[in-house]
Amino acid sequence: MEETMEMGDQSPKRPTFLTAICIISWVGCALALISSVYSYFSAEVSLRQMETMGDMGGMMEGMMESAQAAYDNRAVTMTINLISSVLCLIGTIMMWNLKKIGYFIYIPGELVPAIAGFIFGAGTWGMIGAVVGLIIGAVWVLLYGLNLKHMK
Repeated sequence: MEETMEMGDQSPKRPTFLTAICIISWVGCALALISSVYSYFSAEVSLRQMETMGDMGGMMEGMMESAQAAYDNRAVTMTINLISSVLCLIGTIMMWNLKKIGYFIYIPGELVPAIAGFIFGAGTWGMIGAVVGLIIGAVWVLLYGLNLKHMK
């Protein structure tokens, strides 16, 4: 399942699996960039909508706390997410070109936003989001790690 290269091309072959996860990562980077900017500008609207819903019990209180934290930390969160998305993009481009250093650039780009979620997230919902982000990030780091043997 290796990509075919033209005759006479002595470049190492990129595994199909690495090709697939790089393309998926590029889509994820684009969505993360758009989502970061959108979240920054929509945080106030989301907070106001939560406030108008009134008291709906414990679950709503936790969501309000998370919405307030998202609003209060929106500039820092957006900056972290934008930088992390760019790191992921650079890392995946380098791994696409079979450069191992891309993996080590990719790791902080994938894990820092989840760690920041623990710092800046509030309430149960903020912590759940941070845990889910950390698990998903760790899976992607593992998937790329499985391809390190193909990189130089």
